[in-house]
Amino acid sequence: MSSKFFLYCRASTPQVAHPSHSLEGQKNTLTLYAQKHGLVVSQIFFDSSSTIRNRPGFTEMLQKLELVEARVILVTDINRLARNTSDGH
Repeated sequence: MSSKFFLYCRASTPQVAHPSHSLEGQKNTLTLYAQKHGLVVSQIFFDSSSTIRNRPGFTEMLQKLELVEARVILVTDINRLARNTSDGH
C-alpha cells in the first residue's frame, strides 16, 4: 500500500480513567494496527481537549493533509475526530 497515514489521538481531558482511552492507549492501539497491516505512518498527532477550537494537533494535521503529506487518518473511534456533524464540518 503506497498511501501514508496519520494517526490521531485525542482525549477529552489529560486524565482519562480507562487505559485504552488515554492518549498513550490510543497511540499503542493505532500503532499496532498499522504495523499488523503494513501501513506507513507518516506522523502521530495528539490533543487533550474536548473543544474543536482548542486542538492544535488536529489543526496541524488538517494543514498537512491539504499538503498531501498523508491521505488517510486512523483513529480508534470516529468521535476522536468530532463529536457531532457540526464540529466535523
